[in-house]
Amino acid sequence: MLNLFIPFFIALILSGPTVYAQETKLSIKKITLEGLREKILENKGKVLILDFWATYCAPCKEEIPFLNELYQTYRDKGLEVIGISIEGAGEDVIRPFVEMMRISYPIFLGGDDIIEAYDIQYIPLTYIVGKDGRVRMKEMGFKKEVSIPKFKRQIEELLKEG
Repeated sequence: MLNLFIPFFIALILSGPTVYAQETKLSIKKITLEGLREKILENKGKVLILDFWATYCAPCKEEIPFLNELYQTYRDKGLEVIGISIEGAGEDVIRPFVEMMRISYPIFLGGDDIIEAYDIQYIPLTYIVGKDGRVRMKEMGFKKEVSIPKFKRQIEELLKEG
């Protein structure tokens, strides 16, 4: 009887890491300001979170698991999350961080044009954009006890809008 279960357990063990690797194998591409504007337009009709962050930023590391949770909870209801690393590092630095943090939403590498256009002086910098394409909330920094209820309330309200 035990011999029948051995192949099952081996298959289970071998499939675990492969499934995880596939789930976290996100495309990480550079994006220009014009490309970001196109992404925003592509997501019109959805609630969109734009999150500007860096791997060295402690508040960003706190915010990312929460954004993952929001994305998993609300993406089927019309939420999209786009993360933009603005530290100037390449995919070789960003990918291990994305995998370690298990980021499940799209990640892009932003440059100086984006930093200048969005006047990014502090990170994380998070925008919540309504279905109509208008910015409804801008949050500089992240404090769990303040930011989490504020984000959830804003997203739930915006998802209800027509």
